[in-house]
Amino acid sequence: NIITRINLSLNCHRKSHQYPNTLDDWGYYLAGLIDSDGSFTNILDNQPNLTICFHIKDISLAYKIRSFLNYGTISKIKNKNACTYVLTNQFGFLKLLPLLNNKLKHQDKLKRYFLLCKHYNLSFPIGQEEQSLVPIDLLNNWWFSGFIDGDGSFQIKIIHKQNRLKHEVRLQL
Repeated sequence: NIITRINLSLNCHRKSHQYPNTLDDWGYYLAGLIDSDGSFTNILDNQPNLTICFHIKDISLAYKIRSFLNYGTISKIKNKNACTYVLTNQFGFLKLLPLLNNKLKHQDKLKRYFLLCKHYNLSFPIGQEEQSLVPIDLLNNWWFSGFIDGDGSFQIKIIHKQNRLKHEVRLQL
């Protein structure tokens, strides 16, 4: 008998970020990201912008979004481990806004989204109240991934209690 040894390698390093493949997936992902850590501002001043904040370790995601939309600027925030992606270009908004249709859930973001659509003369079949009620299937689209990438964290805690023999493990998202 010949004994064969299979070498398995375990990698403790984070896999590279996976990105959406379709326009619809990108719409859900960006909606989740904007719902969690994005803001639409200066709409009424005729200088609308979208700002999304990132930890500096996620700057590659900001560049990926800029590459996807073909517009926007990325800046590091002084004295902080953060950067921002800012979209001000009309053509960038004309690409982004249809992708977000029926996908944003945060009421304030929805209000500003509709102001932006009005600013760019875009109309969609259903209004703000109806859009917020459109259900999202979290298991089959990218909204939750965007939401967690924007402002989420995952923790594993091992709790040692003196009166117990076994340790308690807590997972937190």
